[in-house]
Parts: sequence; structure tokens; C-alpha cells
Amino acid sequence: MFSLEQDQDGYPPYREEGIWVRSLADSVGEVLSIPFFVTGISKGDFISYDTTGNEAQFSELLSAKGHSTLRLILSQEDAGDRIRNELESLGCGVEMGPIQSLLAVDIPPRTNYTAIIRIITKDFTKVVSDYEEACISREHR
Repeated sequence: MFSLEQDQDGYPPYREEGIWVRSLADSVGEVLSIPFFVTGISKGDFISYDTTGNEAQFSELLSAKGHSTLRLILSQEDAGDRIRNELESLGCGVEMGPIQSLLAVDIPPRTNYTAIIRIITKDFTKVVSDYEEACISREHR
């Protein structure tokens, strides 16, 4: 589990986020899913975690693997499949969020980050009301 810090408006609406992690060694794992609320972590990253309680708790990022994570807030919920198909055709992973109109986007290291931002801000400007760069890799800066 990853602890989340809520802002003054109570966002995100959860105090923790569960993220799929594949165990690689004692208390070391690889992030397998795209984070919806956690910042600073992306799919493919290696992390350490504490297993002293009932659930594993995130400890620290050990190694970033070059993926970036974006979060998109859609103004038109019915457009989710359209933007998802477009981003997936460019090599991104896209997951629909626990909140309607929220998409989490995984951008692999060799995917053209500038092209992804252009699509979000130009081609889908009427569909995406806002986006957040939750974790931008060195490869995409």
C-alpha cells in the first residue's frame, strides 16, 4: 500500500492506494500497474516495501526504469475509449480510474513524450479538461 496525502479539499478521495507489485527479492518489487494517485512512481520502477504488518507498505523508490505517468481528467466521460485507443496506438498503457473520468497513462521510455502531450493538449482539448504529470522520467524531460 502507498500512503496518500489529501489536500484541503479531500483529494485524492482515499488515504492509501494499492498498486500491483511483483516480488523480486526480500522486500524488493517491480511496480506492475499504473498509479492513479501516487506521485513519483511509475510502472516498471523497482521499490522497497515493509512487510511487518498485514499489508506491504511502500518504503522507497530504488530504481526508476524510465516510464512516465500522466493522469487525465476527462470532461466528456464517453470519450474515454477514443483517447485510450489513440494513446495505446502510440505505445502507452492506459487504465480507467476508480473515479469516473480519470485515466492513468503509462508512457514507456522510448515513446515520444512530446507527441503524447500534443495529442492531449491539441487533438483532445475538448475531451481532456486537465492533466497532471505525476511522474516524469529522465528520458522524457
